[in-house]
Amino acid sequence: MIGRLAAACALVFAALFVGCTKPTPEAAKPKALAPELDAERVGGDWNAITEHGTIRFSRRRWDGFETLRSQGLSTEEYRRLAERFADRHGLAVAWHVVPTMDALLESVEGGLADIAVHNVTVLPGRQDRVAFSLPLTRSQEWVVGVREDGRFGVAVGTAYVESLARHYPDAPTVAVPADAEPLDFADLIEAGELEATIMDEAAARTLLRASPDLKKLRELPESHEHAWALNKEATDLKEVLDRYLRERHSVEDEVVERRDWDAI
Repeated sequence: MIGRLAAACALVFAALFVGCTKPTPEAAKPKALAPELDAERVGGDWNAITEHGTIRFSRRRWDGFETLRSQGLSTEEYRRLAERFADRHGLAVAWHVVPTMDALLESVEGGLADIAVHNVTVLPGRQDRVAFSLPLTRSQEWVVGVREDGRFGVAVGTAYVESLARHYPDAPTVAVPADAEPLDFADLIEAGELEATIMDEAAARTLLRASPDLKKLRELPESHEHAWALNKEATDLKEVLDRYLRERHSVEDEVVERRDWDAI
């Protein structure tokens, strides 16, 4: 009796151990960076990348937030697009995850990553720091919240800081951490800490769908391009990447057409 009980316990323990140590699918987790990569390939040089056999991508830590397919690419689609680029050239992939937009730009500036895979808004100030791929999406910004004449909050280091200064120069503002995610703004508005924010149309649509108490207050007139970022010295990498994006996905030649209901 004791022997059978011991054997059963051993089987249960073995099953639990196998279950706990089951490897996570590679597609579901970013690969860790090898420390030596950072020192060897500052600048994202294409020859060095192919020689080493590994390309390093960086991305924002926005777990669980997806854009609408009709308004932009989801984080999962961006991941697949980037990894297919690596597969085409026979490269292994290493992912570097960062919390803020500024850290994302710094990752390619300082050589921690070769390509920043994210909807990075192309702005003149950022073009002084990094190079950009062909645009992958283009959108306008929306003002969302409960009212326009209250306190505004936008994440530090984002393109929305410039938009807020341009369109609401006298608005009272609330400091929002640089690592705030889009859905965090719903919590801040619902808690009464601010009344409005600014974000891209794709993110705004998702936010409004998740938070019925919020509404679209205004659509800002400017249309912004979004692209992936690279080190300014990575001219060969940019050429190879742009060729791939032109074939697979680019809005470079897309004509933005505003139509009314009758035209639709």
